[in-house]
Amino acid sequence: MGAGWRVLRSEAVPTPFQPASFLLDPDEFGIVPDAAWKPGLDDVPAAQLALARYQHLVVCEVNRKLDAVRSVAVDGEDAYTRDRRAASTFAARLTQAARANAGAVDAAPVDTTALRKKLRGQTTFTLEDAVTWALELGTDILVEVIGSHELLPGDRAFIRTGEISSDD
Repeated sequence: MGAGWRVLRSEAVPTPFQPASFLLDPDEFGIVPDAAWKPGLDDVPAAQLALARYQHLVVCEVNRKLDAVRSVAVDGEDAYTRDRRAASTFAARLTQAARANAGAVDAAPVDTTALRKKLRGQTTFTLEDAVTWALELGTDILVEVIGSHELLPGDRAFIRTGEISSDD
C-alpha cells in the first residue's frame, strides 16, 4: 500500500439504543406520558433506561407544544404528513434561533430527519438538544424529576434509592 492509504480494522461498533424500543408500544413514545414499559428490562443499564424515560417525558411535552401546529388542518393531509409538517416547522424554528443566537445567517439548518428520529425515540437526544428545545418552546418542557423512581420504570424504580454520603 502506498503513501496515504490506511488500513481500517473491522470492529464491532455498538448500535445506539432506541429509547422507544423499551416501550410495550414504541408508537406511544413521546405521546403517552404514562406509556407501559416492557417487563424484564433488568439487563438494561440504569443510565440508559433513565435516559430513555427522560427523553420520552420531554418529547411528550414537546409534542404537546407542537400540537398547535398539528391542529391546523390541511386538505387531504393524513396524521403522518401532519407529524412531518410539525417536525419541519420545529426544525425551521430551531434553525432560525440558532442563526439569531450565533449571529450567522449561514449556520447549518437543523436536520428534520434527525429531529424526527429523536422525537420518535428512534435515536437518543443530547443535553444540548433538550436545552435548545427548551429555549425555543419554554423551559416547562424540561420535566422536573423528584427522584429516581420517576426515571426508572416499574420495579427498577426502587433499585437506586440510596443517598451519597461522605462514607461512599
